[in-house]
Amino acid sequence: MSVQHRSLTTWALDTIGIDPESSVLDIGCGSGMALEMISRRTSGKLMGVDYSDVMVEQTLQRNRTEVTSQRLTAEIATADQLPCADESFDLALAIETVYFWPDIMAGLREMHRILRPGGRVGIVVEMSKESMHNPTLTQRAVGRRFIQRSESSGMTILSGQSLCTLLTEAGFISSQWTGRPERSLGWLCASATKP
Repeated sequence: MSVQHRSLTTWALDTIGIDPESSVLDIGCGSGMALEMISRRTSGKLMGVDYSDVMVEQTLQRNRTEVTSQRLTAEIATADQLPCADESFDLALAIETVYFWPDIMAGLREMHRILRPGGRVGIVVEMSKESMHNPTLTQRAVGRRFIQRSESSGMTILSGQSLCTLLTEAGFISSQWTGRPERSLGWLCASATKP
């Protein structure tokens, strides 16, 4: 997954932008590849959470220099119960994980809670409803069926507009999205700000 998601993550980090001193929380940190990339863009504290103990261990191993310097931590947790104090981060990211959250609104509200005023949220996916509007040949051949199978298995596949609506309902302002609908099954990056 680290190899597969590297180009998506690079695009997302460029799109969202990270201030050089931002503290960043990565929800669903997986193997820690995104945190490794983020550590090169900011000097702020970093934290990853994942519901898998195996992924948390991989994150800690991959980022052991930052762990040793006490700049980076990782813990077992879910999006709807983040082990973070109120208003403790400048940026909260969820890259390729929101599909799997049992309660997306609860996760977004938790992101809102742990962000400082003026903090930003970024939700990034490589499979969205955007790929269905003007699909490429490959997306026409396999995309629609794959998205339908994913939804029937319990994944939540969103459009840019629906994700922005959810961010607004969770208390964020200035929600916006951008996409690369021709990439994979519709790359999508939505962001918003905590007032």
